[in-house]
Amino acid sequence: MAPALQRHAGRWGLLAAVLGLGLACAAFAAVEPVNGSADEPAHVDYAYQVWHGDFPVFEDGLVVVPEGQPSPPVQFVAQHPPLFYLLLAPVVGPLVDAGHPQAAVSAARGVSLSIAVLGLLALAWAAAQLSDRRPWTWAVTAAAVAAPIVPFMRVGGSVYNDNLAVLFAVLALGLTVRILRKGWSPRLLFAVGLACGLGALSRATFVITLVAVTAGLCLAGWRHAQGGSGRRLGVTAGLAVLPIGSALAVAGWFYRRNIELTGTWTGARSDYAQENLGRTAQPITDVLTSSMYWQIPLDLLRQSPEHLPVLGRVLLLTLLLLALVGWALRRGFRVELGVVGLLALQAIGTLALTAGYIGTGGGTAGRYLLPALFPLAAVLAAGVLAVGERVGAAVLLGYGVAAWLPFVLWILAQPAGDPGQTPNGVPLLAVWVALVGLGVAVIAQAVAVAGLHGGPAEPTDPARRPRSLATAGRSTA
Repeated sequence: MAPALQRHAGRWGLLAAVLGLGLACAAFAAVEPVNGSADEPAHVDYAYQVWHGDFPVFEDGLVVVPEGQPSPPVQFVAQHPPLFYLLLAPVVGPLVDAGHPQAAVSAARGVSLSIAVLGLLALAWAAAQLSDRRPWTWAVTAAAVAAPIVPFMRVGGSVYNDNLAVLFAVLALGLTVRILRKGWSPRLLFAVGLACGLGALSRATFVITLVAVTAGLCLAGWRHAQGGSGRRLGVTAGLAVLPIGSALAVAGWFYRRNIELTGTWTGARSDYAQENLGRTAQPITDVLTSSMYWQIPLDLLRQSPEHLPVLGRVLLLTLLLLALVGWALRRGFRVELGVVGLLALQAIGTLALTAGYIGTGGGTAGRYLLPALFPLAAVLAAGVLAVGERVGAAVLLGYGVAAWLPFVLWILAQPAGDPGQTPNGVPLLAVWVALVGLGVAVIAQAVAVAGLHGGPAEPTDPARRPRSLATAGRSTA
């Protein structure tokens, strides 16, 4: 396929993936009761307090109490950095002040939907950095496999700050992949610093990405710097300062505030959870050896415990197996150990941080694994592409149908509100139209991947080929 036609097919495929995610988030937001989750009211309250020039304090509880619900004794999300709430404040504040608190929640969900869509676009761009020969194929496939991941989609239809941190984590990792493969420029380094600063201002778990990006930039500095060992060490040291220095410059003031208020930079109040929520601390070894912990990653594609609950695990494990077989048979992609190490560090760090949080009495929500969205999407996309674009398109179609079907069944099983409406007052017809659009998007993205077959070959000029620590196999994607 000519490059122009390949770009055309890629753009349509990416549009389909983004449209599918947006429609799914909108359908979820339409049927999920306003303030139906434990933390959503606290996130909305945080945004409202920011609108009035204040930061919430854990012990002070909520200013905006959901109608018909008891006021929580504490502000559960007061420890979070403020960027997400700064984005919500102009939407939430005026609506609450005008006496429309439920409309404020719905509008805030619209902001979350927009962030999820931006996150998926960022993921597609980051995945394109993995390949010179098939950037559009990787972009569309990674976006298509990531969209049905349950916590990513559901956070996109709720008021939670996780996806904003995911957006900046994906951008920072994608930029680091590009630097690892092709070297740096002042513009790329500025973008990395900006992503790291804003990510640190979004959620404390971004520390995982700071560590991974720092390691990736150190490796890139050693590989690409010119001169002797002394100059390489100097360049590497300079690059190592960039991620953490940017994070401290942009968000350090807030984490200092957490230390002053709670004694810890994260602001976590595990003592309250243990005393009032029935949670208990446990050794990290007990967490890592418990089935409960490993159910979290295994259920990232489980839409509902009542609707085909095992199907998500089958999909996840099947694509992981295909990726491993493709790697072993040297089919579908070239492996660059520096890039693999970067993504593995992000994934392992996410699992370790989640285990540590559970060990202190924290919860077990699947959204805690969202910092690993890019590594997971890359592996799942590798599983699809290990069989080639044409067969991979059929695999992607099957994946899309199987991943979204339980979600559709769950939506259809939700109780209605007034006749012809969801509990949130959205016409049921609009929800059905969204589900039909989701089905069309699933088909369209698979057709696009099939149409991307036969693109131009990867450049063979050594001057144009990125340096890597190691390669395995022939590059077909």
